[in-house]
Amino acid sequence: MNNIERRDADIAYISDEAIFAEQKVCRRLLQRLNTADADDFETHRAIVRELLGASENASINPPFYCDYGTRIRAGKNLFINYNCTIIDTAIVTIGDNCLFAPNVSLYTAGHPLHPVSRNSLYEFAKPINIGDNVWLGGGVTVLPGVTIGSNSVIGAGSVVTRDIPPWSLAAGNPCRVLRRITEADKPFFYKNERFDSEAWKDILAYEAELKKPKIAVVGYAGSGKSMLAQALAEKYDVPLQHLDCIHWLPGWQERPREESRSLLRTFMDSHYNWVIDGNYHNLLYARRMAEADRIILLEFDRAACLARAVKRALRYHGKCRASIGEGCPEKMDREFADWILYKGRTPQHVARWNALKKRYPDKVTVITDQRELDAFYQKESLRKSREKIR
Repeated sequence: MNNIERRDADIAYISDEAIFAEQKVCRRLLQRLNTADADDFETHRAIVRELLGASENASINPPFYCDYGTRIRAGKNLFINYNCTIIDTAIVTIGDNCLFAPNVSLYTAGHPLHPVSRNSLYEFAKPINIGDNVWLGGGVTVLPGVTIGSNSVIGAGSVVTRDIPPWSLAAGNPCRVLRRITEADKPFFYKNERFDSEAWKDILAYEAELKKPKIAVVGYAGSGKSMLAQALAEKYDVPLQHLDCIHWLPGWQERPREESRSLLRTFMDSHYNWVIDGNYHNLLYARRMAEADRIILLEFDRAACLARAVKRALRYHGKCRASIGEGCPEKMDREFADWILYKGRTPQHVARWNALKKRYPDKVTVITDQRELDAFYQKESLRKSREKIR
């Protein structure tokens, strides 16, 4: 086993030339970040995206230091203030909406206690896990192997040597839990000072938005996805995105795939809540399914889907439904019928829906026929209406 494999297995390893080679890539990025013009925020964001990879909307005030960058798994809306150091020799996982004050340090790396073992050049690293909505105060140090639960606050100057449970206010050296964070804390912005009425109104409005869901509507063509998505979006008053609108250009021409992905990515990044209707495995499918609070899967049989599609084609013939791209008048041809009956029901499609149900059993609702769909509309108090026309 080489030292990279040993490091990644969280066992003792030696920093050799192969490991230094990985660190050189990171140091070149950090050199660019830490020497960029202080007011060039666009350059900062671009370098941070390159450094942290998949993290969405991460913001770092330089200077910033880490060993690899690629071993930092950050969620959405991470903010890191000046002079942060993350020794990411082991994986550092950071949830959504986390705030790091100036001079925060996260250390996954360490050395043996005994000098003989320590001087042998063997070292170790243990993962750090930080949940969603965590605020680390100024000068906080987090040591190897620590987990900090979601919605916790760590007071300035603390040294976190052991796990902190969720919803905790903790501080000290060594850091310890002072008390739980509760709903009673919400009206206050500092100690016993309450928010003024204007700010409090904004906070309540923001909280109301948080409670609105993200819903993905998927399933077989002709099963009624677009009308259901429209009804759900109207009920919850959230933005609606039909993937057919992104996929199709006028005249039923396919939009370039990367352009479609970019449009959908912008939509998802711009809205906290949404309803998205459509399958399209190549359009951020994994992200849509992971972020959705609810997934509605319509698994109607072939005959029902074909009958619904024919009825819809007769109703909207020659018209452009709002759930399809502009300049794409309703039609029912042999190619679409073939998709409904066969090409859209391959073993790969069936396996995908089965995998979805297995991976997200708690948030997938399966609807298999019109009777179940009608019951769903009634249970959810959804309003039935015809699809909108452009």
